[in-house]
Amino acid sequence: MPELTGTQVYQQLQEQKIDLTTILVTAYGDIEELASSLGIVHFLRKPIDISELILVIESASETGGNKQ
Repeated sequence: MPELTGTQVYQQLQEQKIDLTTILVTAYGDIEELASSLGIVHFLRKPIDISELILVIESASETGGNKQ
């Protein structure tokens, strides 16, 4: 995304009260801190392990939204 980062898009959706199940995928190291500060509970580090992706998608679909 040339104009916005993924976290900026997420923050704009939150400001508009749009509740989406969000899976943050990033190559940055401090993903837990970043995700937690944004209220995102589902996250992965790049490169993505496909089995881990499946587990995170299953978890996200069970909990719904970003709140556990």
